[in-house]
Amino acid sequence: MGWAAESSNGGLALDEYQLYWNQGPITNSFVVYSTTSSSVFQATIPDLTSGNPYIFKVRAKNAVGESPFSAEFTIYAATVPNAPNAPTQVAGSNAQTTIDIEWTTANSNGGSTITGY
Repeated sequence: MGWAAESSNGGLALDEYQLYWNQGPITNSFVVYSTTSSSVFQATIPDLTSGNPYIFKVRAKNAVGESPFSAEFTIYAATVPNAPNAPTQVAGSNAQTTIDIEWTTANSNGGSTITGY
């Protein structure tokens, strides 16, 4: 995940960015997930649970203090795709050594591009 550099540093060099994440709808509280240097605009979030939403926001920090938060953004961890639909056309006969099978794609890719069938 990445974000754009802060448009204003408040007159002092930025020290870091702070990435916050929501601990879930029950607590509805954000805690610091990680901090990065002022030259890094991304973070890798490992060990996510497939299909769950994760809500993040970022803020910058300099020697005077912390900026207001960015807008919140939600990321869904990908899940396995739905099964493709059953074949709709099969062409071939017992005399042939090959057959042609056609099907339509699944109605959901699980949040990630399907890489093959």
